[in-house]
Amino acid sequence: MTIADPLVSQFWSAGSGAAVLPHSLVVGGKGSRFQYVDEFLSGDRQEAALASGSGEVFLEEGAIVGYVALQHWSIKTWQFANQRFQLGRDSHLNAVSIALGGQMARLRVEAILEGPGSSADLKGLFFGTGDQAFDFRTLQDHVGPHTTSDLLFKGALRDRAKSVYVGVVRVEPEARGSSSNQANRNLLLSEKAKATSEPILEILNNDILRCSHGATVGPVDPEHLFYLESRGIPHPVAERMLVQGFLGEVLDRIPVAQVREAVDQELAARIG
Repeated sequence: MTIADPLVSQFWSAGSGAAVLPHSLVVGGKGSRFQYVDEFLSGDRQEAALASGSGEVFLEEGAIVGYVALQHWSIKTWQFANQRFQLGRDSHLNAVSIALGGQMARLRVEAILEGPGSSADLKGLFFGTGDQAFDFRTLQDHVGPHTTSDLLFKGALRDRAKSVYVGVVRVEPEARGSSSNQANRNLLLSEKAKATSEPILEILNNDILRCSHGATVGPVDPEHLFYLESRGIPHPVAERMLVQGFLGEVLDRIPVAQVREAVDQELAARIG
């Protein structure tokens, strides 16, 4: 079964002091192809709120699924969210998690590659301002043989915003011939912004193709800025171009065009 248009669910938090508990359950049947979007919204409310939810995605044999989670809670919302992906034989997942809102937003992402030949492409994008705090925990668990995963989480922080990333790649004893990559890149746009990153590998067999991880934290490269400014580009414009290019690597991987365009506009407004 193939569905041409993306499926969209919206969770809206309304009312003072609200608590929302969103839950999505998505099953990609054998050989199915579709895209699914979870969108989390609460407008510009200034009252404290809580969001604690989960998304579960199961892919059966040969399923190809694009999944997007767009989190845009109000600035006073505290979020605790979980995403769990379970992949069957020869299935493929393209998942992108976007975090823009919340006072404190915590997200755990787990990809369980059970079926032989399954693959997961996991991307994350965040932009923090003010006193926002993001906390990301990821797990790429290779259970079946010849499985592949590629994870990239990128974000930019300005003002006093903070982020924490802890990611684990685990290759089980039976996951022979597997390949995995994990990367977390953080761009600091002010002296008070802060990011910490802890990539972890747990390799339980020696018959693997490749397992790599890496993390970076730092400001905009001054040499890149100098190059653009030497070409007559004003400093604010040059910095904006570099930030957009940095985030564009993940932005371009959002599989749903409408979401990609909306996020692009929001990022442009935040970058200034």
